[in-house]
Amino acid sequence: MHTQRNEVFKTVFWGRQNNLSPILGGLSAISLMIVVLLLVMSSCIALEHFDASLLNMLAALWHQGCWNFLAEYFPRPSAGTFFAYLGWVTLQAVLYTLLPGRSYVGQPTPGGSLLMYKLNGFQALIMTITLYVLTTVGSLTKLSYVAKSWAGILLSANIYGVFITLVAYLKAHLRPSYRSDTRFSGSPIHDFYSGCELNPRLGEHWDIKLFHIGRLGMGAWIIIDISFASLQLHNFGDISNSMAIVLILQGIYVLDFFWNEHWYLRTIDIHHDHFGFYLAWGSTAGLPGVYSLQAMFLANHPVHLSIVGATIILAIGIVGYIIFRSSNNQRLRVRLANGKCIIWGTEAKVIRTSYKTFDGSVHKSLLLYSGTPVPCQPTLT
Repeated sequence: MHTQRNEVFKTVFWGRQNNLSPILGGLSAISLMIVVLLLVMSSCIALEHFDASLLNMLAALWHQGCWNFLAEYFPRPSAGTFFAYLGWVTLQAVLYTLLPGRSYVGQPTPGGSLLMYKLNGFQALIMTITLYVLTTVGSLTKLSYVAKSWAGILLSANIYGVFITLVAYLKAHLRPSYRSDTRFSGSPIHDFYSGCELNPRLGEHWDIKLFHIGRLGMGAWIIIDISFASLQLHNFGDISNSMAIVLILQGIYVLDFFWNEHWYLRTIDIHHDHFGFYLAWGSTAGLPGVYSLQAMFLANHPVHLSIVGATIILAIGIVGYIIFRSSNNQRLRVRLANGKCIIWGTEAKVIRTSYKTFDGSVHKSLLLYSGTPVPCQPTLT
């Protein structure tokens, strides 16, 4: 029975089969990569040249033809934006390496590894924002630099995202960090998209996946928002209340992400997803290129809401986030306490479940069905 389970484990690994058809797997992966690349770059082109109108952009594409359209509107690579982006990556790598941080142990991996993480994302974020503001005070650059150079920066981010995906793919074949957590599907292109290594690292503690998702993805989000808000201030003389709402709500999300970075170690991204194009390009180009679209649009199309409307939208956003965050916190604490905790003054009500995976293993889980958006206090005795 033990041998049979080992053989199944070699065949199936978090939904990854090692006998995936190279043709079908490759076609699906290529299609997804092309679609997401086009979506991110077309959004940038629409904002830059067509007043944020996708219909006008598509009309121009239809009338001019593909090559003429790309020749006129596709972002041009420049040494300035390329080195600016490399400087951003280098700064985040230096902060990730040198800043002190708390040490946390992650979840056990499917291959049996128990990894230690140094978490200093909040310190790195504060340091990054401070340095960005100081460069403006010192007249080295302007807060609106990222916004004014966004097309070139996004192109550089795309190039870097594809490059780091290739590096991760080659590393998985040549020198994987943890062979027991490395899997290949049988389709090289699908492996390029989905990734092969679960936790690629440089040395023992420098986690490549956490660095790209947190520092280059989430960290860039708030910097981009600040820059486009500065561009709106430069263009119109003030910052609209709609832009302020975007800064507040998205800022809360990013700050909370880094303040509770240890919580992220228990998410699907870290515990389940391999590091390939999906996460590498997704965190470096996809996340910044999509999550900041509201600020990008408002920079040149300010919307001034009524006081009542702005207050209602902001309140709904904050209350919604409190509910989201508190409910996730309750579920996490209930599982850590094995259901023995108090929620809203009463003992937590849980459903104890079990399920069997493809390899025949039986797993247990807790489903919480009581509580309100109030943090759960675990009682471990």
